[in-house]
Amino acid sequence: MVAGVGIEPRTMDPILAPDRSTYQVLTSIYDNLTVMHDNDSEIEPGLATEWTVSEDGKEIVFKIRENVKFHNGDILTADDVAFSFNTAIANAPNKLMTGMMDRMEVSGENEVKLFLKYPFKPMLSILSQPTLCIVNKAAYEKSPEEFSRNPVGTGPFKFVSWKTGDRVTLEKFNDYYRFTPAYDELIFRIMPDANTAMIALENGELDVMPNLQASDLRNVRENDKLALYEKPSANFNMIILNNYEGIFTDKNMRLAVSYAIDRDEIIAGALEGQGVPLYVPMAHDVFGYPEDFVPFEHDVEKAKEYLELAGYDGQEIKFKTTDSKERVKVSEIIQAQLLEAGFNVSIDQMEGGRFFDEVYKNMQYEIGIFNMTSDYPDGDSPTYTRLHSSMFGNSNNYFGVKNEELDKALDDGRFSLDPDVRKAAYAKVCEIVRDDAIIVPIYAGINNVVANKDLVGVEANAVLRMYYGEYSWK
Repeated sequence: MVAGVGIEPRTMDPILAPDRSTYQVLTSIYDNLTVMHDNDSEIEPGLATEWTVSEDGKEIVFKIRENVKFHNGDILTADDVAFSFNTAIANAPNKLMTGMMDRMEVSGENEVKLFLKYPFKPMLSILSQPTLCIVNKAAYEKSPEEFSRNPVGTGPFKFVSWKTGDRVTLEKFNDYYRFTPAYDELIFRIMPDANTAMIALENGELDVMPNLQASDLRNVRENDKLALYEKPSANFNMIILNNYEGIFTDKNMRLAVSYAIDRDEIIAGALEGQGVPLYVPMAHDVFGYPEDFVPFEHDVEKAKEYLELAGYDGQEIKFKTTDSKERVKVSEIIQAQLLEAGFNVSIDQMEGGRFFDEVYKNMQYEIGIFNMTSDYPDGDSPTYTRLHSSMFGNSNNYFGVKNEELDKALDDGRFSLDPDVRKAAYAKVCEIVRDDAIIVPIYAGINNVVANKDLVGVEANAVLRMYYGEYSWK
């Protein structure tokens, strides 16, 4: 089976994996303690067969499944599990998933205990995330750099080769503990150009590809050799603003952007209607989404007023975006809206890897478009790590936000176990983001997966996690 990925994977090391294209590959190589197929799915046993949570919610004991094999023939042990977690906890890029964790210890034969800094409501769903996959301790310790190109996991497929810019090749792991994959080889073709990917699907060179451009879906629906699977996304797009340095440290400049944006025009013009307007920094279906939220509506005259208050003198502002067809279209409509309000904006489009390094990693931008995701179905997921001042830098709070009132609301949402307190906290977070225009949420998309019609078991999900090992041919 040949699957397409839109961006070159960054690494085969799950502990350092930063993006969803990388996750699409890693999910076939590794396993987690728990399994959660989607944000609305039940949490199921994975490499952990059962778990017990302490009365205060700060300790969780996991029984580790016995006789599970790694791809190199080693048997999974509690040491491998504790090592994987402690390495993830020690790495800054993992704060999104590990910030609430203190450590993990081996507590018995085939048993580990996870110690939390505080009780955390969505903990068990976090354990199913790709950055918390279990690695082979011996192989990893021998050379983390070598491991990042030659991974050893327990998943349904084992690594064969990685030809940079072209493909990653995996082969069936016959000793996989959950099931035996239905096909012998899984090839990930790196397809950064959406048009090329669409042609490859039509020609049968690709068997499956997640998240095609909205403009291609009409052709998919008319092609009797292809099947389309869709689901509302937990991923949402936003205008990102550098709150730390540069012209958008001025709140009035940010508010001018907020009022200049017409979300309906963007969705109709760039997405062919395949999106839902969004005004808050979380998807619609997560805990804490404020149903009665009152947004700032599109108002060009107000945008001009805020520009005047800021004393904007017409200097050129570069709007950064990746070079994907959809993102460029969205950026061009945003550019036109900002020009109408009085901004002098030019588009700086770039390859995804460069965008990641400049914007996400190094905060070298003024304004642009990017996305946030509710990785687990809770308001904490998209907000705390991206907006709390303690998460500044390290590819986490890359907006450069430092706001005490916002920090308090985020803390209330994260540390309380009272659902009413938590709901009020996330309503407050959304109000602060709106009032200070820290970022400008635009729309939540519709995830899609396009596949050969003879491929069985294909699903789209809210978090775009791909379980290729569960697919089979008719």
